[in-house]
Amino acid sequence: MSLPGWGGGLDGERVERDRLIGQARDTDAARQLQRCFPRWATAFEHLSWRALVELAKNEPVDPNDRDAWRTADEHARAALRRHSITLNPRHLTLAAIQALIDGQSRRDTDVGLDWTRITAPASHLDERLRQAHATLPVDLSDPAVFGDVGAQRRALATRLGLPTGQADDLSRWVLAHPDQFDPAQLRCWRIASPTWLAVAGEQLDAVDWVGGRWRCSSCRPCGGRAGS
Repeated sequence: MSLPGWGGGLDGERVERDRLIGQARDTDAARQLQRCFPRWATAFEHLSWRALVELAKNEPVDPNDRDAWRTADEHARAALRRHSITLNPRHLTLAAIQALIDGQSRRDTDVGLDWTRITAPASHLDERLRQAHATLPVDLSDPAVFGDVGAQRRALATRLGLPTGQADDLSRWVLAHPDQFDPAQLRCWRIASPTWLAVAGEQLDAVDWVGGRWRCSSCRPCGGRAGS
């Protein structure tokens, strides 16, 4: 077997990697690892060279070992895939990714999963895996676990049971104070969003854009403080 990157460039490395994956799949060690994410058919394509070599030699690989994956993103993706979640981990904050990875490792230990030895047949792991995958270590309905504002809005909309199309109407204020959400409060909605206008129409007199601010005839200009 040639080293990656030698004898053929990228094409040669791809051929060598595919051959190694094929060898790795036909081992008890690989069947054990695949049991963690039975619906992720391409899992081995995200493994590091070291992990593939170990599997090909029928040596166990710990899915919680960061060195078993090509990148930190792929490690986080694997942790999500164990729960059949296809979310791109780049949408999460670094703190949430670390909590996800560390939390899954602790749960594996708590339920007695030992990744230093091979269990055959791999189906004998199913009950302990079911316990380890009972809940995700991070709450994806918490907007704080996401770094992207759009993802934060979608997460909070899910938590609040709002229609998907209304997620973008949520204000930055309510993203910072999710426990204070009140659909009747203007500050919970982005100013001039469809929901903000509907709530304003129910509570206020005619709303107009005056001098760079939304104002109604019965109150002082909100100056954009109602939502953003």
